[in-house]
Amino acid sequence: MKDLVAVWVSAHWQEHDIGPDHPDIPGRVEACLRAVALSKVRQVQATRLATADELGWVHGPEFVQRILASRGTWDAIDHETLLGPGSVLAALGAAGCALDLVEQVVRGEIVRGVALTRPPGHHAERERASGYCIFNNVALAARAAQRLGARRIAIVDLDVHHGNGTEDVFREDPEVLVIDLHQRGLFPEETGKWGASLDGFGGSVPVPLAAGCGIREYLTVLEEVATPILRRHAPDVILVSLGFDAHVGDPLGGMKLETEDFGVLAGWAVDMAEEMCGGRLAMFLEGGYALEAVEESMGAVLGALLVTRQVP
Repeated sequence: MKDLVAVWVSAHWQEHDIGPDHPDIPGRVEACLRAVALSKVRQVQATRLATADELGWVHGPEFVQRILASRGTWDAIDHETLLGPGSVLAALGAAGCALDLVEQVVRGEIVRGVALTRPPGHHAERERASGYCIFNNVALAARAAQRLGARRIAIVDLDVHHGNGTEDVFREDPEVLVIDLHQRGLFPEETGKWGASLDGFGGSVPVPLAAGCGIREYLTVLEEVATPILRRHAPDVILVSLGFDAHVGDPLGGMKLETEDFGVLAGWAVDMAEEMCGGRLAMFLEGGYALEAVEESMGAVLGALLVTRQVP
């Protein structure tokens, strides 16, 4: 009997330490792991490091070499995307963790799972790191799924910020659908404006929401916009950029989702995956900066992932 759910965490996530005043502190993953420990979900420690060739599936060679050259040093991509001596190792481990998870999901070795990817990834564009993100973990996972034979991929981004990097990577790929719910004008201010661009069965569907939205507004968008587009796309696997920064208590967002609402969102993703692609679902940690909210919201997500029938 295969596992229904498992959680992947890189052996190197703690290496990314850029100081206690930066929002992306190691405590974010520690909070998630506390929730995992209280659940019935198996935890997998991933030792894999993404290779330069694998990073090249998503990022340009000059960008990859620029980041790799910073390994072991202090560096700043911009004023908020900072690298400490262990940050590149952690980023390679996060990408490797994402690849491990998606490969097992696509091969049917696990039904669905969560990768606690840190640093996060959805702001990393083809040629630029930004927004705390170095390599685009969910985009790498999508490319890995394609290489394993998944013909159509759907990415649903639920982080409070627009996943500009993911949209950038797949702008010209008609087989990858990106649906992104985010707070309007938050970060990056210039991206994520409404204007669906569907090419073939894939494309980009940015859905900017006004600050103060709660679960009612999120479910309305998911049911009336995302669900019919997903059904049209007919994905072979669904990937979710899972951010907890739309929580009402998060210091960087302005949304009103409560802890239990993240279980509702995860339940919707499970339903979509079971309806369309044999349950194949992989989630990747993005933002979330209120540690108690992160722990409790991760617990709600894991509970939702476990509430469906086990696939023999």
